[in-house]
Amino acid sequence: MSGATDPRVARESELAGLLDESRRLNAELEARIAVRTAELESAHQELEAYDYSISHDLRGPLNRIEGFSAALLEDHSGQLDEAGRDHLERVARAARQLGQMVSDILRLSNWNRIEMHRSRVDVSAMAQAALRALEAGDPGRRMECVVQPGMVTDADAGLLRAALDNLIGNAWKFNGRREGARIEVGSAVQGGERVYWVRDNGCGFDPLEARDLFKPFRRLASSGDLPGTGVGLAEVQRIVRRHGGRLWAKGAPGEGATMSFTLGERA
Repeated sequence: MSGATDPRVARESELAGLLDESRRLNAELEARIAVRTAELESAHQELEAYDYSISHDLRGPLNRIEGFSAALLEDHSGQLDEAGRDHLERVARAARQLGQMVSDILRLSNWNRIEMHRSRVDVSAMAQAALRALEAGDPGRRMECVVQPGMVTDADAGLLRAALDNLIGNAWKFNGRREGARIEVGSAVQGGERVYWVRDNGCGFDPLEARDLFKPFRRLASSGDLPGTGVGLAEVQRIVRRHGGRLWAKGAPGEGATMSFTLGERA
C-alpha cells in the first residue's frame, strides 16, 4: 500500500490549489478594476474638458453675436428698413436660444456628477411648495391643485426637488388657462413598488411621440410656442435613474398627461 496517497495530504493539496486559484482570480479582478477606474477617470476628465469648451469657447462668440446685434438695433436702426431690423432681431433671438441650449447642456451633464445624500424626504410638502411657488408667480391663474398627504421617501432632497419642480412646472405650463384646470400629485403601490405621479388635464400629447419625451431638445408638436428647450424631462429621467428608479408617461391629445416615476423603493 506504499503507493496510496494520504487523504489529508490530498486534501491539503486540493485546498492549496483552490487558494492559488482564488488569489489569481482576485489579482485579475483587481487589475480589471484598476483599468476600469482609469478609464472612468479619463472619461470624467474628457467630460470636464468638454464642459469647459462649451462654457467658454461657445459662449464668447454667442455673446458677441447677441451684443453686436443689439448694438446695431440700438445705434443704427434708423439706417435699416423694416426687413433689416427684422433680420437683426431674428439673429439676436437665435443667439439667445442657442445660449440657453448651451446652459441646458451644461446643466444636464452635471446631474450625473452631483454626489447623492439620501435622507427622509416629505414628498407631499415638497410638491406643495412647488405649487405655491407657481401660484405666487402667476396669481391670476385658476388651477385646482391636489396633493396626496403623507407621501414620504428616502431620496436625495435636492435632486428630488429638482425633479418635482420640473414635472409640476410642466403640468402647470401645459395646462394653459382652460376652465377646470387641475394638477394632481400622488402615489400608490403598483407591482410591489411605490409609484409617484404628476397628473394634469391639459393639452396632453400624441402617444406616438412618447418615446421622444425624455430626449434632450426634442419638443413635441403640442408644445407650440410655449417656452422651453425640451431638456427638463431629460433631467428628471437622469435624477430618477440615479435613485434606481424609472420614469414613464401616458397621455392623449386634449386629455392631459400623467408622468409617473419610481425611486427604487420596494413596498
